[in-house]
Amino acid sequence: MGAVAVQTGGGRLAFFCGQEDLLASLCTPGQPLEFRVTLSSSGAEEETEVGLIFSTVFVILGVTVLAGGFLVPPKIEAFGEADFVMVDRHAVQFNGALDACKLAGAVFFCIGGMSMAGCLLMSVFTKNYSKEERFLQQKFKERIADIKAHAQPVTKPPGPGEAQIPVTLSRVQNVQPISAT
Repeated sequence: MGAVAVQTGGGRLAFFCGQEDLLASLCTPGQPLEFRVTLSSSGAEEETEVGLIFSTVFVILGVTVLAGGFLVPPKIEAFGEADFVMVDRHAVQFNGALDACKLAGAVFFCIGGMSMAGCLLMSVFTKNYSKEERFLQQKFKERIADIKAHAQPVTKPPGPGEAQIPVTLSRVQNVQPISAT
């Protein structure tokens, strides 16, 4: 029984060929098939990672400042009777600072969220696979197409005592009974 080994950046996964036609045809006895997925190292990937780190920091900072602005209770600014009202200037400044915290937290949160979305979109468009990886992908697709072209589907029903499930690649047109109306 052969094995299919897939080697990625940090680890190696092995898939053992069993009775499946696809995996059995990929394995040659004594020689496991290896795929080495190597991404070409470009500066865009590192920039994306750094951008995600900074945007995460901005999101966390925004949530923290926003929570502080809403969780700290405001102070009473004015007190007294109808004709004699005293205004506490420190309370007015404190409440203004709480409002500034709410605004700054919302701005940090929005900037962090927008930059995180931008970095995630950039990471999708900046991945470049090496020529070796593209060659291996094309070779694998050709082998799969070749296997599918030569495969004969089992269309006969199983006989008594057979434990096989009949498989067909033809499409079923309609299984619903025809209505009388």
